[in-house]
Amino acid sequence: MPRFLSKHLLEVKKVNHTLTPVLVGIVTFFLPCGFTQSMQIYSLTTGSFVGGATTMLVFALGTFPALALLSFASLGIKDKAKSGVFFKTAGLVVIFFAIFNLIGTFVAAGILPPFFSI
Repeated sequence: MPRFLSKHLLEVKKVNHTLTPVLVGIVTFFLPCGFTQSMQIYSLTTGSFVGGATTMLVFALGTFPALALLSFASLGIKDKAKSGVFFKTAGLVVIFFAIFNLIGTFVAAGILPPFFSI
């Protein structure tokens, strides 16, 4: 990331406002994760502006409650005694999903056999 952008992003950490998590969440829309990228690719393959926009809208609305809950929960717990447990647990969940997605990628590529078959 360019230095002039990262400098401003580091200053955001110093802001202690109720809407800070929302604004950071809006900014991270431009740095999508694998799930968001897959939905963006699916939206492009619909071949329709309305279909793609609807897909992204439904995806955004569907993920908003859980992401907002996590964001505001982490804001409220950052100064409490058990904040270390919360953030370590959140880190472990992120690592779990990373491994889960990596295994799914290997299964989709044919490198590993499927673990679960329906």
